[in-house]
Amino acid sequence: MKRVLVTRPEPDAGRTAARLRERGFEPVVLPLSETRTLPAVLKFRPKPSLPCW
Repeated sequence: MKRVLVTRPEPDAGRTAARLRERGFEPVVLPLSETRTLPAVLKFRPKPSLPCW
């Protein structure tokens, strides 16, 4: 059985590994990145509109 390295972040890595198993491969899951949602913090104030010449 051929091994395949899966480096995608979860949950995609699990889905990819399952598809590879169905096709006869031995997936090795090693996520090299992590997807996170960060809070949005706006630290700017819009400048007043400048006159157009």
